Order: sequence, then structure tokens, then C-alpha cells
Amino acid sequence: MNACMVDLKSLQSWTDFSDQIVIIDVSLTTKINLDENFKTARLLIGLDWFQKQKVAINIVAFAHQKPKANLKVYEGFKYLMIDPKISDLEPCNSKNLGKRVLVMVGGGDVKKIGFHVADQLHDRGYDVHLVRGPFSSTFHYNRPYKISKNEKNIPQVINEADWMVTNGGGCLFEALAAGRPALAFAQTKFEDTIIKECSRHSVILGNSLDDLDKPKQLEKIVTAGRSLIDGRGLERITEIIKKASS
Repeated sequence: MNACMVDLKSLQSWTDFSDQIVIIDVSLTTKINLDENFKTARLLIGLDWFQKQKVAINIVAFAHQKPKANLKVYEGFKYLMIDPKISDLEPCNSKNLGKRVLVMVGGGDVKKIGFHVADQLHDRGYDVHLVRGPFSSTFHYNRPYKISKNEKNIPQVINEADWMVTNGGGCLFEALAAGRPALAFAQTKFEDTIIKECSRHSVILGNSLDDLDKPKQLEKIVTAGRSLIDGRGLERITEIIKKASS
């Protein structure tokens, strides 16, 4: 099977896709002309592909608009790719929320939620670790809890937490896969839609600090979360690619 993964960097440096199965993983804002860039490719597979031109196969974890493809669309949280070091962590099995909370609300924290939530949780007596993303614009040292920026070992910091506060994107999915109960705060309309879907599946604590005061069955939340985000996304995508190449 001749297959290659294309992101923005490889697209700029690699021009010969002759007889390749090409897997395209780029942001919505990255404009690609499929006819121009991949006219010699054997098959085009898109990961979360929402541009006007259609790929042959489209694998979408969560659709913020109707996904399209010439042959087939595969859709669902089960196609999310999670670091196995995260999905292999031992889940939280306590009936009550522990004291150690990891606040991790995305690479840029565009709504400045991190410090606001971390301050309030510290005032409530929690042992807070606030992880700031690489694109965070401010960094305040004068806080009575642990703060780190652009943390390199995410599996380790998740493992040290009893539960998490996240955004409505990658950090939330990592919390669910790791078996950590999570409060989720949306940074965008798209994330708000994801959080509502997770609420529908009863896999999160809620979307506000007030939800901490409501009774929760943590074991059910953790089990449901790990079932929804089971860490087997890459395995399923690989099977789709193998099937397409046969």
C-alpha cells in the first residue's frame, strides 16, 4: 500500500503524488486545489475535510457542517486520534471529585477562561495546575497555584490530576479518553456544539462552575466518556485506508 499523509508543510515541499493514496489533514483555512496538487494521486482521503472540492473518502470526527465525499463519508467521535499514552492511563475511579484539578483550556485560551476558573477553584480549596497553551498571550506568575506554559508531557500532567477543566476541543477529548471527569468551557461556537453533544451523551460534569455543586455519578461519567472516546481512532482510520487500497 502506497500512502502518504499531507499537511501544510509536506504540501509545500512534496509535489509528486503519483499512484499514491493521499491522506489530507489541513485546517479549513488552508486552501488546496485538489485538481492541481493531486491530479496524479490514486485516491484522496480527507480528515475533517470541509472544503468545496470533494475528496473520495472523508473521515470526520465531528461535523460542524455537512461533510461530503465522492465515495463515502465516515463520521463520529470514534475516529478521533488520541495519544495512546493518554488513552492508556488508569481512569479515575473515585465516587467523589478529588482535590487535584488540571485546568487546560486550549492552545490560545481566546476567552481568557484559564486564570478565571483556576482562581475560583483555588479559592474553593482545590489543588490547581493551570497549563497555558503555546499561543497564550499573557502569563501571570503571581498566583498561589502551579502554572506552566506549553507543557511538553501532557500524559504525565493528566495522570497527576483527579479531574480536569477543558475547552470544547482537543483537551476535552483527551480528558474523556484518559478517564478524567471534566468541566468543559466553549471557546467558539463550534466547541459549544461539541460540548452540547457530550452533554447529550452524559460524559461531562457540565459547562460551568455551578455544575460542580450538582450531584454526579462519576463512575458512570468516566465509563461513558471512555466508551465515547476510546482511543481507537487511528486503528479505525488505518482499516479504512487498507480497505480502500485493496
